[in-house]
Amino acid sequence: MPVHLDEMMAGSQPLPIAGKPQDIAYAATYLGSDEARFVTGAQLAVDGGLSVFRPAVPKEKIMDYLQRAKVQAEEDLRSMGKSA
Repeated sequence: MPVHLDEMMAGSQPLPIAGKPQDIAYAATYLGSDEARFVTGAQLAVDGGLSVFRPAVPKEKIMDYLQRAKVQAEEDLRSMGKSA
């Protein structure tokens, strides 16, 4: 994930780090394990506290992050084309 998207997510939730795919995998592994044998009908939010606390992120900041992500993705695609 681009660094600026990590920063945006980290700044918009109580747990000040961006989530990674392995965070979801850890939760799924737990739910599929014997340790969760007594867990039924539960919702497990793996979102760094975002569902509990939603600070207002200014639209301009979100648009800036998205624009930077687009530029970075385009640069990455161009550099991959040159190295291929």
